[in-house]
Amino acid sequence: MEAKLNKLNMRKKYIFDLIGWCGVFTILATYILLNFSIFDSKNIVYQLLNFTGDLAIVFISLKTSSFKLNLVWGFVILSLNNFWFMNIIIKKAKIEDLKTIQNLNYEVFVVSQKYDCYINMRWPFEKEGIKYFRSAIKGRKYCVLIV
Repeated sequence: MEAKLNKLNMRKKYIFDLIGWCGVFTILATYILLNFSIFDSKNIVYQLLNFTGDLAIVFISLKTSSFKLNLVWGFVILSLNNFWFMNIIIKKAKIEDLKTIQNLNYEVFVVSQKYDCYINMRWPFEKEGIKYFRSAIKGRKYCVLIV
């Protein structure tokens, strides 16, 4: 009797593991398909696959000892699904974007100033900084993107 009970518990464990791995695989597959532009983030198939994977991870989290980690991960993924509905545009920078690039770089400097007391906060707006950004935008050595 006890052997049958152990066998039943082992089958349940394998089923739960299978559900969890299917959830992880589904999320990774949809992520890859999205990044290779096979799916659009607003595509209903993409959303359903991603949501199904999310639910599988949340389900397995409730049923296993990895509750805390997987539950947090599952809810993070569920909440990030709303992120994909945003209209995000990535484009190659043009010389007309120079002011935007300077301002964004300045914002990075503001944060970096906490860790580097020698940082020149005016550099993005000085002659040397402008020259650097212009050559980065126009040249072939760098790829400047705006999101």
